[in-house]
Amino acid sequence: MKFFCILETLDIKGQTITIDAMGCQKEIAKYIINKDANYILAVKDNHKTFHEQIKSAFKTSPIVDVCNTLEKGHGRIEERTCQVITDLRFVDESCNWDKLHSIICITIQGAKSIKITAPLSEVITFHISKKTFMTNFLAKGGSLLTAMSITGNKDFKTARRYYKVVDSLKSDEMAKVFG
Repeated sequence: MKFFCILETLDIKGQTITIDAMGCQKEIAKYIINKDANYILAVKDNHKTFHEQIKSAFKTSPIVDVCNTLEKGHGRIEERTCQVITDLRFVDESCNWDKLHSIICITIQGAKSIKITAPLSEVITFHISKKTFMTNFLAKGGSLLTAMSITGNKDFKTARRYYKVVDSLKSDEMAKVFG
């Protein structure tokens, strides 16, 4: 699995790893916990029973924390509400996930389309895990072609947005070329 390849290149101890619904796998959660890290995984209909239990739990369990934000991104303005529950007695599937302590529910309301007038190259996107992997992989001496192969990027134009050339890598390359 490609995701394990990415995780193996990173020092994740003490970090919180966030993964979208595609990476919401019990094996990935266990791997992260075994590396002394924490996880936030997106649960959607990819785990239908678990998803339904979570929705029911938010109707019956006490909310222990709430945060409201107004977000602008991806061409729209949204009001987001983040709620947290820690009483997992009504989520039968929770026992199958290593060290699951709380569940977060994010609801989005009032999406209003906006027009972004900045050039596309200046619009910031949220692909942190891919960018982090590519930066670390390149900083440790991996080639851009290999990083592109692992992450599924087909060309340099699309790969360019995910990596940041590390300062030490710049000086090493300059020393190679100019001595």
